[in-house]
Amino acid sequence: MTPTALAASVALVVGVLGVGSELRRPLLGQLSAPLGTRLAALLAAGTAGCALIVLALGHLFLLESWLPWALGGVGFGLLLYRRVEVAAEARATVAAIRGGVRRRPVLSVATLGVLALAGIAALGPA
Repeated sequence: MTPTALAASVALVVGVLGVGSELRRPLLGQLSAPLGTRLAALLAAGTAGCALIVLALGHLFLLESWLPWALGGVGFGLLLYRRVEVAAEARATVAAIRGGVRRRPVLSVATLGVLALAGIAALGPA
């Protein structure tokens, strides 16, 4: 994977997180959902939102190489706009992960191993 492709992938991840953080609020509201549900809703909403943006741009014949960077910029802007809420959610996520590691260390290490393996596999050639 070239450095440019890796940077575009990072831009897409930022776009998905930013769009997802904005779209997740109407979906879950102030429900006290568990951590896994909140993270899954964030990723699902972000993926769906970015997919709808790409679909709309595709119908207008505007799919170009600037699209990952534009989605990353939109996501970064949305994250900056809601930085207080995003920081509070990040603190709550870190606290929940720390609590899970203390209660079930073997499961946490196994999950971390699977995530590391998936991250390495994602860097491989397509």
